[in-house]
Amino acid sequence: MTKLEPYARKRPLNRWSPQLVTQLILEMQRAKEPLSVRSLQLGRGAVPDPRLSQVAGRPVSKKQLHSMACHYYGAWGGALQSCGLHSWGCAPNRFWGRTLIIDCIKHLERAGHALNVKSIWRDHSKATTRLLVEVTGRWTTGAGLYNAACRFFMSWDRALIKAGIHIDDVKEKPFWTERKMIIAIQALHRAHIPLNSGFLQYDLSRETARIIQVSTGKARDGRSLLGAAYRTFGSWDRALMESGLKPSEFRVRRFKWDRQSISKILRALHRSKVPLNVGSLSTNVSNEASRIILRNSGRKIQARSLYNVGRRKIGSWDGALKYSGFTPSDIRKAGAPCEDRKDLLIEMIQTLHINDYELNTTSLLMNSKKIQKFLESKFGRAVSGYSVRNGAKKLFGSWDKALWEAGLNPIEIRRRSPSHSSNLPVVLYQVEDTKVDGERRRSKFLGSPPKSPDKILEEREAGHALKSAVDGLDEDDQELAERIFDAILQIHHYRDQKQLIQYVARWMGGDVPVEKVASIFARLHKNVKKLTH
Repeated sequence: MTKLEPYARKRPLNRWSPQLVTQLILEMQRAKEPLSVRSLQLGRGAVPDPRLSQVAGRPVSKKQLHSMACHYYGAWGGALQSCGLHSWGCAPNRFWGRTLIIDCIKHLERAGHALNVKSIWRDHSKATTRLLVEVTGRWTTGAGLYNAACRFFMSWDRALIKAGIHIDDVKEKPFWTERKMIIAIQALHRAHIPLNSGFLQYDLSRETARIIQVSTGKARDGRSLLGAAYRTFGSWDRALMESGLKPSEFRVRRFKWDRQSISKILRALHRSKVPLNVGSLSTNVSNEASRIILRNSGRKIQARSLYNVGRRKIGSWDGALKYSGFTPSDIRKAGAPCEDRKDLLIEMIQTLHINDYELNTTSLLMNSKKIQKFLESKFGRAVSGYSVRNGAKKLFGSWDKALWEAGLNPIEIRRRSPSHSSNLPVVLYQVEDTKVDGERRRSKFLGSPPKSPDKILEEREAGHALKSAVDGLDEDDQELAERIFDAILQIHHYRDQKQLIQYVARWMGGDVPVEKVASIFARLHKNVKKLTH
């Protein structure tokens, strides 16, 4: 094709006429351009065509040509007939004939193009179009060749036979055979992939395709395997039996949402490293988690729906985790909030102190996770050290007040740097003689005055009486009394005897009930009263 010259301005045809329309249509026919209405691309707008513009001497678009042809001849087909052309021959795929179809098929075969139906019936590629233009001189596609062959020869196979091509050499052999299906089913079973039909009909996962590719040499999804099994064996159950498996072991028709099924799915999610904490699972809409649930239940639901089912069936998410064999503190990323109960918080603080946990603020935050696991084992609630401190501030106003209410001395627990005061020894008792209004008096200078001899004698007699009261008990009760005295020495302060008995029972680790401690107190008081009176 020669290079188009600029628009000729010598003899411009400024006005449309039937002769100009005929001249432009014949020019398109000589250039072997398609003359169908679809090829005019009327939806593109008035885009000037270089060839038509050169003939007309001014910018002319195919849309304008079509409009003027309809104006002068009533329709585009009438304009073609005025040019001596048949309108049916200018429509798409109307130029085909038996000889032309056979020539195109042979040309595609020589070029190495695939001639099976799957490759040709929807082929709109540019490479195929170039090959067909070399034979037909028209812009057509592989799909157009296939449609024409079906019109003229009734089927693509007959067209191939007329072209002298053996069908068996062209047709793509089916991938699935009985042997490949049995191998794929057994490989999926070894990989613990669910083999119920309800799962496989939705299975498009890469994991299944990878397993089938390793076992058969080509990647196929579970849905493809299920369809091939139905076509070959007649049913999926028969395919399983041919593979040496029992269909009853894989059916999930009678699946029921209960504690056992929820526990099974949670363990499967945990093995696949899916987070099971409330914040992650309640918002999880991932395909991975949905596939795991589908694999174990046959139900296509999201992970957040599983969270709602678990709470409804078991009562709480922590209960679902415990029933599944998990420790909630290991699953939970953050500790549970502390309850607004002063007695429970005091009991937690005393339990931590008895078990040698440092209760200063720094240690409480650093060992927050460790405290969380310990309190969960003791109280059944995973409260972290951070939550304990925040709960104490909320209920008591400060951590020091919470320690004081628990019978502990905040000064002894708090870790602070040594003071910069003098290192002189502290005198327990010191007095100074002073004169006030001319009289010599003694005033306290530091410390507290020593006890009087009467006070010392009274305390000594009370000690002997208490020892005699303890000796009046049984051997087992004497050992218990010694443990009670050791616990009392650990308590910094208490409000009354009832609170002291509770603290002592708690300091003894809960081995001795409060009633037993109260009875020991009562018997000691009774024995001391007898000895003193």
